[in-house]
Amino acid sequence: MVPEEIIKKVWPKVRRKHLFPELPIPKVSDGRESVALEMKNKQITINTAFYDKIAHKIDGEEVVEALLDHGISHYTYCPWDFHTHLRLFSESKRILKDKERAKRAAGLFMDVVADTHCVKGKKTPLPELYKHLDKGK
Repeated sequence: MVPEEIIKKVWPKVRRKHLFPELPIPKVSDGRESVALEMKNKQITINTAFYDKIAHKIDGEEVVEALLDHGISHYTYCPWDFHTHLRLFSESKRILKDKERAKRAAGLFMDVVADTHCVKGKKTPLPELYKHLDKGK
């Protein structure tokens, strides 16, 4: 389970790094979601199951910081706005001709853009987190 103390400690540092975005302090989920981090209505939620799985591999504060860097980069940098998000999805769907694959492709593209922006311009533990993720196809 993600300790609330870690979120309270890391949150001000991450907000400062990203120039104080207008976001509430992150919450913790019960771990039933399939994603490590979710953002709805400007509320970042960290998945406890993901945290528990990875926190024994790298420091818990680094896990939280990396996840928050990722989430805030999506909010502040990519996909920029809803119109751009829809354009990315629409173009993916046109090429892939499958709605689910298009959603996945657009999401992965936005993840790469957000993380590249964050890694390029800020000190972040995102690369360390990626080293310890399960490798997929």
